[in-house]
Amino acid sequence: ISRRDAGHRQMFLHPEKGRGIAPSMRRACNYGAKCYRRNAEHLQSCVHPGDREYKLGVAVFSDELKPEFESLWQLFQFYDPEESGHLMHEEFRMAVRSCAEIAGQELSQEQLAQVWAEAGGAVNAYVNFRDRKS
Repeated sequence: ISRRDAGHRQMFLHPEKGRGIAPSMRRACNYGAKCYRRNAEHLQSCVHPGDREYKLGVAVFSDELKPEFESLWQLFQFYDPEESGHLMHEEFRMAVRSCAEIAGQELSQEQLAQVWAEAGGAVNAYVNFRDRKS
């Protein structure tokens, strides 16, 4: 998909150069879950792990920061920005890659396909967290 394609622009928000962050996006706090700042201005301008807006396509990370998660549920919610309760194939792949990165591992395409199939994605075309938590 070309980055100029309308479908791409609908999936991924792109702030205009020189204008900063789009109104629907919020900057991820540099301190993440360890942040101690609780003033209203900071909480309005920054998003933290556990916040409802801490989602793919909404939270903007500086080059030095990566998303952080305090639980698998937070990871799932991050990659489910529409709050559908389901991860489609690409969302699932990104979530699994995040898990592997946290564990200091890298997964091959074959391993990702196997995990997708084992999680029921090959049958349902999505993965539901509720089905996976047991």
